[in-house]
Amino acid sequence: QLRELNQEDAELLISYFPKIVKTDTYRKQLQTRNLLIGYLLYTTGLRASELLNLNWGSFRKNRRGNLLVDVIGKGNKPRTIPIKRETKDLLFNYRKLLQESTALNMQDTSPLFYSLFPLPLIA
Repeated sequence: QLRELNQEDAELLISYFPKIVKTDTYRKQLQTRNLLIGYLLYTTGLRASELLNLNWGSFRKNRRGNLLVDVIGKGNKPRTIPIKRETKDLLFNYRKLLQESTALNMQDTSPLFYSLFPLPLIA
């Protein structure tokens, strides 16, 4: 059975991503991260596994200045996906909230998404 999501329903669904943040600690960063996850999934067609494997070095600009993301997809096949302006703006806003440089560096292997809370030490 084909599952189809119209634009209105998709936007409504994505609008709930930031609302699930219940903590006050890092609230703005977490809300922006969640919204970015929704936008990336919806506007690029990334698979969840591709999204989780993104790092800051996955993004680059082409000769025209458009933002692209390089991912390794099914069957270990590389593919390049253009990033829409709204998603690009959100991506750089997220990076700014993390207090990181907004300059792109393809050598940057730090993950795009990670936990903002320190994990408790297990003895």
